[in-house]
Amino acid sequence: MHCTLLIPGLLPAHGPLAEEAARVAAELRLPALERLLARGRRSEQAGLGMERWLLEACGAEEDAELPAGALSRRADALTGATHAGAASDDTAVWMRADPVHLRLNRDQLLLIPASMFGVQRAEAERLVEALNRHFAGQLSFFPLHPERWCVRVEAGLADAAGGLRTHTLAETAGRDVNPRLPAGPQAMRWHRLLNELQMLLHAEAVNDEREARGEPAVNSVWLWGAGALPANLAAPWQTITAEDALARGLAQACGLRHREPPADARQWLERMPEAGRHLLVLDALRARWRWATWKSGARDWNRWSWPGSRRCSPPCNPGAWACSRWRPATKRRASRSRPRAATCAASGAA
Repeated sequence: MHCTLLIPGLLPAHGPLAEEAARVAAELRLPALERLLARGRRSEQAGLGMERWLLEACGAEEDAELPAGALSRRADALTGATHAGAASDDTAVWMRADPVHLRLNRDQLLLIPASMFGVQRAEAERLVEALNRHFAGQLSFFPLHPERWCVRVEAGLADAAGGLRTHTLAETAGRDVNPRLPAGPQAMRWHRLLNELQMLLHAEAVNDEREARGEPAVNSVWLWGAGALPANLAAPWQTITAEDALARGLAQACGLRHREPPADARQWLERMPEAGRHLLVLDALRARWRWATWKSGARDWNRWSWPGSRRCSPPCNPGAWACSRWRPATKRRASRSRPRAATCAASGAA
């Protein structure tokens, strides 16, 4: 068996949050992670976000716009979570349109993803209904999950989607949106649409109710991942185990078997065939903009104590600044002392 572990946010060591990451990691003992890394050899690659790493591993063109909307929509359609109309057209241009809260911080407009504050199903339905009334003939929104929406670009706006370049939600979360707004030949048209959308959401009763309860308003959506469902992808694995919607959609697009992650590594190994190549995506640590969440997630990840860990290679954790690849080493090397989690974090990647 050959297993690729994709763990975005595992070792956040580079970039503006490095000092805080090292401080948080110094408080942790993570025996399973320490043992796994102690038995490996590390090399560095250019940093890639999880979505781009997945698409490029399956043959997507380097630096091309990621069809995240179409893949996410496809994943939810096949699990029965989709809405009427969302499952009908694989040739349409789709985008992710995730609900967010934009917070003014001096001269910056910071993006807070819905996963950080929560949106109820009924709230999502009401907000999407208002958006669809207003943008009829241009955009059709679908709340496939209360915190994960998709939008189909209709004929009246299809020409504006060509050449569009966007930033993923993970790349933008906790950061200023202004330098990360959609770019391309029709960028200003999309900026005007976003302004119009934000004014509409501001006036919705749902947000008045949320603010009355002391909850952040859903005052915008984050548009990213424009494109139709890709038809020429080929994955280097036989199975993909993941909760992420894009990863699940990618498995479907490549004709692979998809599995839901089990509770721990032992269960996963028991279910997998001995032969073949397999991808396991563990993305609970992606919320690097909130270190309390990362610390809790790191402890949860430690449950993945790998019995016979030489069977699994290599764990890979792409992120905003660097990518570390760890490969199981020889038996003699495997017996060396284990590094503390703090040491790993100081030399790892986000």
